[in-house]
Amino acid sequence: MSNHFDLEIKLEGQEDFKVRVSAYERDLIQDLEQIIKRNATRTVSAGKREAPVKTGILKKRIRAKDVSGQLNLPGSLARTVASRSPHRHLVELGTGLRKSRRGAKRGRMPANNFMARAEASVAPSYSAELRQRIQKRVEI
Repeated sequence: MSNHFDLEIKLEGQEDFKVRVSAYERDLIQDLEQIIKRNATRTVSAGKREAPVKTGILKKRIRAKDVSGQLNLPGSLARTVASRSPHRHLVELGTGLRKSRRGAKRGRMPANNFMARAEASVAPSYSAELRQRIQKRVEI
């Protein structure tokens, strides 16, 4: 005696489901882009507040830049914030003992982590916003 039987399964609404999933993905990406852009702007503002002002070049050149394409991400899902000033790393990280070309000692420059402080001041609210959006319940 054979235990053979035929079973037929019919899925209905598959196309509608695909459309809803696609819409959800599009909405999620748009929301994340807005959150990322808003927090990059906040980080720029915080960086300008924290930047040491001698000539103002560090402060004036703090910008947000979209780097999504470089990371092969869809939309505008990645931004970096930094001062485009040529001496920014010297101020941020400090220097060791410096000497002039003629050998005169110029001392050390202590680190002034102005961009790290700016990022740290924005990070908690940024993380909370991302977490809230990602955990948002949506019925598909």
